Amino acid sequence: MSQKQWASPSSAILFQGFDWTLTTTVGSGQYYSSWTPDRFNTLVSAGVDYMWLPPPANSGVFDQSTNAGYLPRELDNLTSAWGTSDQLQTLVNTLSSNGIGSVYDAVFNHRVGATDWCSFENPNWPSWYTTKDDEACNLTSNPKGCTNPFSAPISNGCSAGNTDSGEIVPYARDMDFKNPDVITAYQKYQCNLRAADSHNVPYVGSRFDFVRGYSKQALQSFAATWTDTSTCDTIAPGSKNSAIQQQFCVVENWPSSIYKTCDVLTLQSFLNEIVGYISGVNCAAFDFITKLALTCAINNNQFELLSANGKPPGLIGTMPLQSVTFADNHDTGDSGIFGDGQRLMPFDLKKAGNNATYASMLLMANAYVLTHPGIPSIYYPHLMTFQTLGMNTLVQKLGHVRSQLGIKSNAGVRIVTASSASGNLYAAYINPDPSVSSAFTVAVKIGDADWCPSFTETPAKSGSDCAGTVVVSGPDFAVWSHPQGVISTTTSSIVASSSTPAKTSTATSAKSASTTTAISLPPPNGMQVKLASYSYVNGVLSGQLEVQNLDYQKVVTVYYEDGNGGWNQATNNIPASYNGKLPQFGNYELWTFGKNVGSIKQFYVQCSFPALKTTYFDSNGGSNYQVASA
Repeated sequence: MSQKQWASPSSAILFQGFDWTLTTTVGSGQYYSSWTPDRFNTLVSAGVDYMWLPPPANSGVFDQSTNAGYLPRELDNLTSAWGTSDQLQTLVNTLSSNGIGSVYDAVFNHRVGATDWCSFENPNWPSWYTTKDDEACNLTSNPKGCTNPFSAPISNGCSAGNTDSGEIVPYARDMDFKNPDVITAYQKYQCNLRAADSHNVPYVGSRFDFVRGYSKQALQSFAATWTDTSTCDTIAPGSKNSAIQQQFCVVENWPSSIYKTCDVLTLQSFLNEIVGYISGVNCAAFDFITKLALTCAINNNQFELLSANGKPPGLIGTMPLQSVTFADNHDTGDSGIFGDGQRLMPFDLKKAGNNATYASMLLMANAYVLTHPGIPSIYYPHLMTFQTLGMNTLVQKLGHVRSQLGIKSNAGVRIVTASSASGNLYAAYINPDPSVSSAFTVAVKIGDADWCPSFTETPAKSGSDCAGTVVVSGPDFAVWSHPQGVISTTTSSIVASSSTPAKTSTATSAKSASTTTAISLPPPNGMQVKLASYSYVNGVLSGQLEVQNLDYQKVVTVYYEDGNGGWNQATNNIPASYNGKLPQFGNYELWTFGKNVGSIKQFYVQCSFPALKTTYFDSNGGSNYQVASA
């Protein structure tokens, strides 16, 4: 993958690679080195494309025991409770060799001092980078004050900065983002983080923590720094910054007021707020609305919250490409064991009464997230730690199935029912990629009530009416696939529907001249790029490619000779896009291409790895692939 995952339909899966108490669980300084080959294999099997790593900077401690990195102290010191800077670099490079990009956790809203509340060291920042309405500015209530050896003491401990541009945090110093020097300081840090002559950690994405603490304009500056190398040339001249393209960007926009509020008006109000924030920002956002709807539905038997007038209630129902969904994260759910951790928006362990029922609740949420639109995020304990009911294995299968079925962030949803009237039941048909087909070839059910899909416009009334193949199932959830599925005439990516599906017109197929070469997916036989299948129908050339994952960054292109004998590579090309992993062949990926080329004579495939300075071809043994144009 190389494109921005939030800008076009994406098959990516994000994995949050830590929880709140993991430094205690694995031992301080042992996290980076705890990633063994079998754990990487688990990620690959689950279809993971990106791993969200914990904040890397040396950090303060929240509660005298937990050091997850969210109180950054020395930004330029990457040896932390997670491990050493060398171990971090090794982990990021090993992830890349396994086809997984690393996402940096950018905690920019606040810092803590080294010796007092405002002694900002490594890099050395003056105390007036703090907002003047920070609690540290009141010497009466805070005798620690805001003085440090890098600036003259400030009268009465008050900062000379501006008022906060967002929400104030009570546990650290709020940075003054109205001060352009603060923006530049963070941008310089970003440049040095990936610079070859500095920290040299090749992150390909970023997760921006607590963006409610600063303005959208500041966020836009930080997001742009990853992609615009000219910014680093200006801010950090002489640093050897490689042009690593920003592939993943997501913001955490989460107000404390909705932690446990389960009503439709609250969901809609916060949805409007997050849509307003993310509009115009070159980033995705965590879909806290979908998280809250799932938590309320499962905890309180309110499954009707999973349908907002026939479509998903969260950001995935409005801006699916820019939505990152999740069942839980280090703030909302468990860490280490059931019931441990922050649990700020948890599933109800007390209501569950036992670990098996609780695991079933978590599995229902994962089944929803991993079959629906948006870019799903899998939480560390759900995949790596929790084994009750085989939960970790089932989550791994759900990720694998999403990749195998080609479900993308733009997936269409046809909700069949969302109700707790006669048992809890949510059921829906899923169109994996509406840009390719109008067929809903996947079905999903969560809840304790019985249901099975008919994959027709008529609901199944008995077991004999059920259709499709169960591809993964567990307590209170199941996922089916069907080769044809329910055909819809709509072009909307989100299909609103009541419990009785609307009738669709019967499509008639016009006769057309076409040439189709059907090549089943054979082993690539060691080729770095291999054509698996192609078709040429009504002037459209499309197909599938098998690409060996020699490096994370790659460019795959089809070049063709048009009907007039032209080989103009500037125009006669078809960019291919990543479409999932091919674990049956080892370290291979499936890429697809398609374009209305008009008349065509022949084509070949080219795959370039810029970092390796290597290019491979599939030219059909030097003869190119000949196409019979009608």
